[in-house]
Amino acid sequence: DNIHNSNGTIFNNTLIKKLGEIFRDFINAGKRVEVNSKEVYALDPMMRDKGGVELLNISKDFPYVDSHDEKKMSSIKLRIFLLPELSKSESDLEPIKINQTHQGFYIMRNNRQIAGGQNLEIFTKHNYNNRFRAEIYFSSHLDKAMGVNFKKENIKIMYL
Repeated sequence: DNIHNSNGTIFNNTLIKKLGEIFRDFINAGKRVEVNSKEVYALDPMMRDKGGVELLNISKDFPYVDSHDEKKMSSIKLRIFLLPELSKSESDLEPIKINQTHQGFYIMRNNRQIAGGQNLEIFTKHNYNNRFRAEIYFSSHLDKAMGVNFKKENIKIMYL
């Protein structure tokens, strides 16, 4: 995930943070992850543990073609969050800040984050949108429709 730092301590701390975000669903489900005997804790960009987070939850089933059974269905789950209003000093205390970098869509393929803070060419990043976060969950069956490449590192939705 393009973590570059020659300082071992900074590299480890950055790696722990990234793993906590990327694998948050697995960690929250009871899986244990360690880096150099240091436990990795889930980091939630949606700030669900904070008071005042508003949630809109949408699930939709979509057909997909399977070589063995063409009538299979897969679902896409969309969760839209409006984060609480925090002052700049309160936001600075958060491991994942409320800012332009982190606003947008977090793409969850098979419960693993493959992209975060994406605008998906739907909106322009602006300070007015800092409190907007959303998660899009889908399975590997929808890789082609979601524009996921073989490296599983990005997304370009084909049917927008």
